[in-house]
Amino acid sequence: MHCQYILQISLLTLISLQVLSLKLNENGPVKKRDNVILACTSTCKLPQMEFLWFKDGRPLSGVPGGQYPLGPLSPNDTGCYSCALGQGISTPILLDVRYAPRDVSVKVSPSPEVVNGSRLTMTCSNNANPAAQTYIWFQRSGPLTSLRLGMGKEHTFKEIDSDDSGLYFCMAQNALGSQNSTDLECIFRISPFNDGPGSILGSFPCHSSDCGAQHLHKKNWNRAEKKLPTKQVPQIQKSTLSTPEDIYENMRRSVKPITDPDDMNYAELNISPAPSPM
Repeated sequence: MHCQYILQISLLTLISLQVLSLKLNENGPVKKRDNVILACTSTCKLPQMEFLWFKDGRPLSGVPGGQYPLGPLSPNDTGCYSCALGQGISTPILLDVRYAPRDVSVKVSPSPEVVNGSRLTMTCSNNANPAAQTYIWFQRSGPLTSLRLGMGKEHTFKEIDSDDSGLYFCMAQNALGSQNSTDLECIFRISPFNDGPGSILGSFPCHSSDCGAQHLHKKNWNRAEKKLPTKQVPQIQKSTLSTPEDIYENMRRSVKPITDPDDMNYAELNISPAPSPM
């Protein structure tokens, strides 16, 4: 029985329509900047049929026909789409837009202060579909050059030191492409008040630099001043002896061999003349 035949015999007859399916004209995965068409079919084809379209349950406006074009696609187009005609509504279909990593950034933990010799972790964050599979870490070594540090979503300094100051960035990659984060400048300053094992790095200014490698020559590499060990001033020992023989009686072999002249101890000997016989 056709819908038109029902309309001819009675204008009061209620027509029951059923939405058969909602199809996408792309068989494989859809990617960013692709163009696709959603097609809605029903059991009847009536003149001036008005389809309603929905995304994630919310109505879409502007396309009353049986086809809904989309494109160029962006990640924001990802969602569940459905169409409706009369009382019939289709089963939702998922439009999953694939795209390369974007919004790549570096996050630091702990923050904002760390302790000299403590552990520091950098994390590479991003937004990608499918999720990024490869992460690579770099440190800027010049305006156009960089040093590869390692791979993984995180990069850890087991014992942070002022020599680790510099510009860092990470690269996130999936099957559709890759993207680098902006440079993160980290300057670790050792507190001038205490250079012991528990000294606190005065500040922890890690911030993103939009200038990238151009900012490298402006960096102020802060390094801790190393204090040279000071030697003790030799003490002069005074002794009063009556006879030359007493000198030898009081002499002892040095316990530690003298190898450095600066380490020698000096003694002042006062020898009194022997008394004349009566």
